[in-house]
Amino acid sequence: MKSLQDLRHIIKEQIESNEYKALVEIHFDSEFKVTDILDQVRAFCGVIIVNAESTQRLTDRKQKVLVKVKFYAFETPVKQYLAGIVDKALSVDGIYAFRIKKVKNPNQQ
Repeated sequence: MKSLQDLRHIIKEQIESNEYKALVEIHFDSEFKVTDILDQVRAFCGVIIVNAESTQRLTDRKQKVLVKVKFYAFETPVKQYLAGIVDKALSVDGIYAFRIKKVKNPNQQ
């Protein structure tokens, strides 16, 4: 029983040490609904959208939304993982920009 608790503790530590939170600004086409855009981003492996602020109109064809994202980077360095997420996001129909403003690991001091 003790070894099972130790194993759970080790797994929990590994998960928490690889958890990151980011603040992301997304610019998207006004023809698309913000919920559809966020659903596309949520579909990326390991990405969880925690909170999205209200959209802001930039031009008649362009809007932006500020999003809080949580993700787990287990096997790749964080910078490389983020570069992959940005590439995936820019390939989504309707997304013009995917700017990562801030990244932090809440479990590291």
